[in-house]
Amino acid sequence: MSEPLEELRAQRALIQQHLDWLDARIAATEGSSAEPTLPHATSQPCSTQAPVADEIVEVTDQTDVPFFDIDQTTHASTTSDIRKAQIGCLVIFVIAILGFVFLLFGLPYLVD
Repeated sequence: MSEPLEELRAQRALIQQHLDWLDARIAATEGSSAEPTLPHATSQPCSTQAPVADEIVEVTDQTDVPFFDIDQTTHASTTSDIRKAQIGCLVIFVIAILGFVFLLFGLPYLVD
């Protein structure tokens, strides 16, 4: 199975888990005695497991309700890669400008 397909299935499983959690919260808010449900089983099993929230926090106060426990290491590595690419592009740009200036002004004086 291709890697993008596995990743899409893992994403679908996470979204389904979140929808089940939302259904449970809506039912609890409406006063129903519905229990939180487990995520639905997919018709085709996924060979890789996506990162799942460590725990589901039950909050009675509606001021700060966490929806997801987002893994910050994935976000930090992506930001770091982008920053490295930006620095690399800047270095190549500076080298290109210095090379152009040398060819324009320095090389004619060396040839004479």
